[in-house]
Amino acid sequence: MRRGNGTGSVYKLHGNRRKPWIAIKTNKVEGQEKPVKTIVGYATTSTEAKALLDAYNVGAYEPVKNITLRKVYDEWRTQKERNTTDQTMKMYKYAWEKLSSLGSMKFAEIRTAHLQHVVNKMDDEGMSHSTISLVKTLMSQLYRHANKNDIVTKDYSKYIDMPKKNKSQKTTFTDLEIKRLHELAVKDPYINPILIMIYTGMRISELMDLTRFNIDLENMVITGGIKSDAGRDRVIPIHPKIQGYIKYWYDQDNEALIVTKTSRKMNADNYRANFFNPLMEQYGFRSDLTPHSCRHTFASKLAVAGVDTLHIQKLIGHADYALTANTYSHLEVDELKKAIGKMI
Repeated sequence: MRRGNGTGSVYKLHGNRRKPWIAIKTNKVEGQEKPVKTIVGYATTSTEAKALLDAYNVGAYEPVKNITLRKVYDEWRTQKERNTTDQTMKMYKYAWEKLSSLGSMKFAEIRTAHLQHVVNKMDDEGMSHSTISLVKTLMSQLYRHANKNDIVTKDYSKYIDMPKKNKSQKTTFTDLEIKRLHELAVKDPYINPILIMIYTGMRISELMDLTRFNIDLENMVITGGIKSDAGRDRVIPIHPKIQGYIKYWYDQDNEALIVTKTSRKMNADNYRANFFNPLMEQYGFRSDLTPHSCRHTFASKLAVAGVDTLHIQKLIGHADYALTANTYSHLEVDELKKAIGKMI
């Protein structure tokens, strides 16, 4: 049956296509002599294409060319969350924060130059190669989602030029700097988390997630960790030099072990921006020190003390170091305590 005038048209495209039927609506645009054709969408059958056009005519459907990057991300995230761990989704959420400056752009109008600008900005800000790679991975997945839904046909994320990996030496705290941190911790309890990370090798996010349930003061061990099978729920003996700091936070009247001054649990970004960086500047420490320097310091001091490689691998819970789960199962807590005890 012929469609009414002004309601749009539906026809079949040539070639072997997954969705060969196209729905098009012609609209008059103020200031332009010729009417503008809008591709409403693609469909597998003429009936589906007509349904798209009907929905568009009553304002219930958005043309594919108008769909923004943010909408594609929201749709992708909703589907991805069904079979993806919370921790992985947190990583993608962080990557999205870097891409969100393009969020209002129509997805079909995004080009390599837009994506490259985001990547170059991250590189200029000193972000790690792995973080930048995560942003590229997210963008690649969004293109796959958009392609499956006929929003685009070309993946511009493939043409992003990645910065070279930084092979520079990992930054660590010196013995003198650690000594000074202990001196400062006497008057400033917010120095304590830095020392706790140095003597446990925990990441910021791992430390921020600790509660009293993760702390065993009787046996002086911490059970916690995230990010990988090797790091999740690992046992870390509490070094004698930080036992007082652990007890201090344990006794605070808050749900989390380490909290902000407003009793709200910090995340990694909040701690870095509002505590670590300001404290380093306030007390005159080197500007190249980062929260992750604590983790590097921990591994370095264990190695210098002659601790067995397997014990270091177990203590830091690094996925790259995970040989087999069976190997680690033979490492008893007493052995790990002896390993930690070698750390000065």
